[in-house]
Amino acid sequence: MVTQAAGNRQNLNGGISQPVSAMDRLISPRLLVRRRILSVTVLLITSAIATVTYMHYARAGTLSISRDRIQIATATTGSFAEFVPLTGNITPLNTVYLDAVDGGQVEQVWVEEGAQVKAGQPLVKLNNTQKLLEVMRVEAELTAQLNQLSTIKLQFAQSSLQHDRDLIDTQAQVEQLERQQARRTQLGNSGAVSRADIEDGASQLVRMQRMLAALTKAQALDNELQRSQIVRIEQAVNSQNDNLTVARKSLENLVVTAPIDGQLTSLNAHAGESKAPGQRIGQIDQLSNTKVVAMADEFYLARIAADQLASVDIDGNRYRLRVTKVYPEVRDRQFKLDLAFIDKPPATIRTGQSLQLRLEISAAATTLMVANGPYYDDSAQGVFVVSTSGDHAQRRHVTLGRRNTDNVEVLSGISAGERIVTSDYQYYHDIDQLRFY
Repeated sequence: MVTQAAGNRQNLNGGISQPVSAMDRLISPRLLVRRRILSVTVLLITSAIATVTYMHYARAGTLSISRDRIQIATATTGSFAEFVPLTGNITPLNTVYLDAVDGGQVEQVWVEEGAQVKAGQPLVKLNNTQKLLEVMRVEAELTAQLNQLSTIKLQFAQSSLQHDRDLIDTQAQVEQLERQQARRTQLGNSGAVSRADIEDGASQLVRMQRMLAALTKAQALDNELQRSQIVRIEQAVNSQNDNLTVARKSLENLVVTAPIDGQLTSLNAHAGESKAPGQRIGQIDQLSNTKVVAMADEFYLARIAADQLASVDIDGNRYRLRVTKVYPEVRDRQFKLDLAFIDKPPATIRTGQSLQLRLEISAAATTLMVANGPYYDDSAQGVFVVSTSGDHAQRRHVTLGRRNTDNVEVLSGISAGERIVTSDYQYYHDIDQLRFY
């Protein structure tokens, strides 16, 4: 080995190399070329492998994912029942609202909110001067009509009496003229009475008979008119009497009473307050019996009817309920229904308590089913069926049917015992295969 402290060293091609120190070592150019060729070869092989791998998996739409990030369920055959989850509230079976029917000013309050009351018990007294004046006005009008009826009846009685007197006098005159005319006729045959007197007597008799007939007809017409007029006045009196009854009833409504036995759960009335007509001032609940009120989506309006069954789990026990009434009115895309416990409800429930119900809308049937999950919303593109080895899942077209909160009915595409991925498919739209690691 030849060393040089300083100076130039001639290279293999005969040229002059750069100055080197005693620590430098000369490397053969042939070794450098070999290393470069090796590096390029490794790089090309790696690129080729990566390209082949990418082309293979990209075309197959494969995604590698951790097994811990997904959920898997097994398709099984069992009893499937379609039901709707509902949130119900315990409410009293009978609830009566107290309203200020005619309004007025609160004069007196006899009970406190929360008290137990009996049917007919006075609760609140209102004062309404306008209603009192209305009753007085109706009473005055009724009195005036009664006086008018009495006066007219008296006048009719006097008129009828006068007609009777005229008829009696005219009838007496007719009878007297008939007797006179009979005597004239007898005397006329003997020549004691002239023919002229006989004819005058006959004429006078006819006139009085016609007057009697006219008086009789006039009396009949007067009696008919009197009867019809009295009937009309009596009808007016009866109508006014009904008005008085209604007016007095309005005065009775100023005293608000309890229509049923129960608890006065709310009372909004204080002495001196003014209440508008029809304003609600209280509520009475019968707490001895309860019902469950729930709201359902309008989509199920045609599928829910009275007598359908529901269930609820309370304190580890399952209780059955029955739909008693369906309200067809839809508000905020929901409708209301009432349910009642079929058996005795648990003693632990309280008014206002919320319950999670399962309302059955189809009869139970044995079918192939799989657990419900987020995958259902994207199942139209197929579901990922896990292989028997369990290292990957392949997308497969399936037909799903009804579902409830727990399971989904499988119509075709999956056999019993096969497993599927039930996690959310939101990020797997372009993926046909999932590989687990």
